[in-house]
Amino acid sequence: MSISVSGCKVSEQLSEKIRVSTFLKTAEFGSYVHLLRDVDLKEVMANSESQKSPGLELCEVTETTNLN
Repeated sequence: MSISVSGCKVSEQLSEKIRVSTFLKTAEFGSYVHLLRDVDLKEVMANSESQKSPGLELCEVTETTNLN
């Protein structure tokens, strides 16, 4: 099993932390189990080439993109 996260940023300014949580719904428990809880992507990507924006590119904004 592996977990991956993808995303982009909508402006040059980043939040202090970029948190992500993932869940897996199990038949045994009949509910969701945390796989990752509030992992800070900025900390995970700290060794990225670009220190200004650690691994996140600007989102491509198109006419149909809703940023709200």
